[in-house]
Amino acid sequence: MERYQVSVDKDSGITNNPNDWSTDPRYIVDLIKRVVRVSVETMKIVDSLPPLHDGKLKESVTAYQTQESATSWELN
Repeated sequence: MERYQVSVDKDSGITNNPNDWSTDPRYIVDLIKRVVRVSVETMKIVDSLPPLHDGKLKESVTAYQTQESATSWELN
């Protein structure tokens, strides 16, 4: 919400007014409502997925992390 304000670019002088996107006074409230709804529904879907605690997956992740550590060490 702190970014939802009128601002003027220093270099170009262009005014960015988020209120210009819609004449509906409830626009931002409805937009936030939709974003929250999608987030909640996404979490419901994610929570309903089966766990990924497969031995092969754990081995793959460990191997990848080991490889990443070795690569990042070599680059430094």
